[in-house]
Amino acid sequence: MCSFIGGFIPNITNAQNPAETKFGVYWEADSNPRQWSRQLESYRDLGLTYIEIPVTSPVSLADTISQFPFVTLIRFDEQYLTTSIVVQQKEDLLDRYIAGIQKFEQIPNIGAFGLYEYSSSFSDTFNTAFNDLENTLRDYTDVDFYEIGARSQPGLSFSIAVINSDSLPSATTYLFNKDYDHSDLQLLTELIAQSPSLIFFDHKWLQDALTDHAELAHAIKGYQHSGEFILPLKKSEQTTPGFQWVIFIYLVILLSFGIHIRFVPTYKPLIFRYFSFHRFFVDDVMRYRERSAISGVFLLIHHALFAGIGLYLIGHTFISHIGLESFYYHLPALAFTGHNYFSLFVLGFALAILIEFLGIFWLYLPNKAMKHFSQVLTLYTWIFHLDFILISLMLLSHLTNGSSVFILSMGIIFIL
Repeated sequence: MCSFIGGFIPNITNAQNPAETKFGVYWEADSNPRQWSRQLESYRDLGLTYIEIPVTSPVSLADTISQFPFVTLIRFDEQYLTTSIVVQQKEDLLDRYIAGIQKFEQIPNIGAFGLYEYSSSFSDTFNTAFNDLENTLRDYTDVDFYEIGARSQPGLSFSIAVINSDSLPSATTYLFNKDYDHSDLQLLTELIAQSPSLIFFDHKWLQDALTDHAELAHAIKGYQHSGEFILPLKKSEQTTPGFQWVIFIYLVILLSFGIHIRFVPTYKPLIFRYFSFHRFFVDDVMRYRERSAISGVFLLIHHALFAGIGLYLIGHTFISHIGLESFYYHLPALAFTGHNYFSLFVLGFALAILIEFLGIFWLYLPNKAMKHFSQVLTLYTWIFHLDFILISLMLLSHLTNGSSVFILSMGIIFIL
């Protein structure tokens, strides 16, 4: 196996021309062994060289793969590791790694083990902590270790950068791991032109791509022989934009605001008085001359909705999909609607409601001069009219791909 490994890693890391770029597939095989050989034959005929499978796969699957001219990579399911996790759970990690390595030790064509995904290998302290664990694993195998992440990282022997959007990270080894879209074929063409060492396809992506564009199979096969990737592409159809729920919620808020102004005649003049003659406004409220419980309730709801929109916009601007997955991995209880940005909206809304109730009771209970709850609502909520300006500016900047610093600044002002 040692001589085999000597040729394996250079193929991954040192390809110098397009003809040397290899292809592989990440395969989560079904439970029917009768289908394995047929699927492997199709991968072989396509010209794939590498098969990556999860460590939870049966040994019989790896044994079946070994009967074909593939290099097999085994991926462990450890995700989002941090320095503290490695230090605190070192023994448990070692047990799982050793069990996985020993599980496949009789398979002759194992090329490498993927030890973790989307972890903190950008940190020197993480790498130092994990190197100690890695050295122990060297007593059980001499094959190389790799990682999977958003970009090329220095932690292990090599890394596989995941393509899960319409942009290409900087790396030499890639994995298409996204829902297939016809535009991905143009992305693939651009990627191959950069002469990467190895490109993996998620098996579902590959199946959908071949179904959508049969010429892809001919392009991959032809590339193996000529070093030229020639893929005629159909003209992309105009995709209909998805439902913009954040804009819908924003418009609902504006509509309810307009309706409130229309049917509550005293509301609009009070807004002007609050910002122009604030001291007199407060005095009138304390003397119970001016109050509007209905307006206060409206503003409480608006503020909570605006808080949700604000957190969504900041999250969408600064948190990648992988970062979002990591966030929900460590705090699964906050994934109210799934691992998506809408959960951030729900979180912002819920936090705002909680803070509003605490703020109202903190203002009302110790203040004996306020005998009516509508007084508290009016004094507490009318500053929330500024939300319309702040969130409108944030949303406009987001929709026009404006400055992320500006969005963050408006968000901070909103919180304050």
